[in-house]
Amino acid sequence: MTVCECEFPFGATWTADDHVLFASPQKGKGVFRVSANGGMPEPVIPAKPDEVMYGPQLLPDGDHVLYSVSAVEGMDRWDKAKIIVESLKFHERKVLIDGGADGRYLPTGQIMYAVGTTEFVVPFDAAKLAVTGSPVPTIENVQRAVITESAAQIAVANNGSMIYLVTGPGGLQQGTKLAWVDRAGKQKQLAFTAGLL
Repeated sequence: MTVCECEFPFGATWTADDHVLFASPQKGKGVFRVSANGGMPEPVIPAKPDEVMYGPQLLPDGDHVLYSVSAVEGMDRWDKAKIIVESLKFHERKVLIDGGADGRYLPTGQIMYAVGTTEFVVPFDAAKLAVTGSPVPTIENVQRAVITESAAQIAVANNGSMIYLVTGPGGLQQGTKLAWVDRAGKQKQLAFTAGLL
């Protein structure tokens, strides 16, 4: 089923009210919302002319959206990005993290985000919309998206389980093998053919 026509969704999340939020990779376009049953996307968070937004996620209050925004150029632009929370009703922006990208709210009450190939977590009070502690590095050598470098190749389930792609030497994407890793660090390779993911 076709949900909508869009050039290239720049990070997308499915919301509890059965909509999909996604960002545009074009400068000045911003964040859009569309019914998960299909329809015309509507702009919900405008971007400034020099901004590119990535990875919108609706917070549990159903009003505030967490996303990354970059207004600079260069290969490291997403490491210089800002992680923002913004109200859909009032469009008040608040910078939560200055220097990082692909921010994700975790049900544990933290925000996870990427700088280089390292994932950090920082405590976050969702009611006050405020970071309440210092960032801590949690996972290293997480692969970033090859072309844009905005996305960290990691996913977190609501129960706290994570899956991620490990980067190759020098941060390069390699032929990738997926594996289960338990809390003790024991790995079991999954039966997928190695290749470029």
